[in-house]
Order: sequence, then C-alpha cells, then structure tokens
Amino acid sequence: IGQAGQGDVRSYPLSAPEAFGMFAPRSDKVADLTITGSFVTDAMMAMVAAKVTEVQGTIIIENTGITTSTGFFDRVQCKGSIILRNNQSFSGQHGFKGITHIGGDLVIENCPYFNMLGFTSGTQPEFWSGFGNLVSVEGSVRLVNVRMYNWCLQSLLSIGGDFEVSKGDGIGHPRG
Repeated sequence: IGQAGQGDVRSYPLSAPEAFGMFAPRSDKVADLTITGSFVTDAMMAMVAAKVTEVQGTIIIENTGITTSTGFFDRVQCKGSIILRNNQSFSGQHGFKGITHIGGDLVIENCPYFNMLGFTSGTQPEFWSGFGNLVSVEGSVRLVNVRMYNWCLQSLLSIGGDFEVSKGDGIGHPRG
C-alpha cells in the first residue's frame, strides 16, 4: 500500500475499505497521508491513528463520512499541510486544540458543519477549541464554506502565504 519514500517513511493513500484493513506502515511516521471515501468513519480514523504518530508532509482528508477530529488529530502530529475537503458531516473540531503550528497550508473547504470556534466556555487557552491555539501557519490559510465565529483564530500571529475566507456561514459571534 505504501508509496516510495525515504527508508521506512512512506506516503499512504487510503481510498478503499480494504486499504484500511491492509494498512501496516513500516514506521509510526509517514511522509504524506491521503484518506478519501464516503465509507470512512471516525472509527477508521482512530484505527489509523493507532498506527501513525506523525505525518511529516501533507495530510488530506476528502469526501469522507467522518464527524470529528477527536481520536485522530489529537493523537497524530501533522508537520506539514492539513487539507480537509468535502467532508459533509464533519463538525467536531476539538481534536485540533493542541495544534499551535502548521508547517504548510491549512485548507478547509466545503465542510459546511465544521465550526471554527475559538473557545467553548472560557477565555483562557485551556477552554479554547478548534484552532484556537494555532499561532502560526507557514503556508496559506484557505477557509471556504465553513462556519466561522469571533475568536476562532484568536492566537494566530503569522501566516506565510495567503489568507482566504469565503462563503462562510455564521461569520460572527457564536451566540448570534
């Protein structure tokens, strides 16, 4: 299943149910990870997270049935880009709260139930969720068709590339 890489660090495309069953990376670190398919569930993401601790390049999660980032992004460190596209049921952002730096791009497109909340019940960092603790992005930030609220990127200090927000639902304060 793994594609060429350096040594035991390889890239993995997981786009068929049987690929998840055969997924056995040579290392707990992978180069790039692409996960696609409407059959992909939160349980399947947790299964991948049990085998991978670090994605050194880009992680792409596209056209899946996942609902949450918890169980994956709170367990797998992503050192490169995070790209989430066309995940129609994806709403849970709490798995991202430990991310302070993204070494590539942050792209969230057409995830209409994804809530870019900053804090859930207080104004101190321990209450922040989603990307509320994100300080820097080395690449670009592109947020298209996601729900955005005040304070959603309250810690973000630097972006190395472009910053785009469009077609967001609920831009403003989460309470109206």
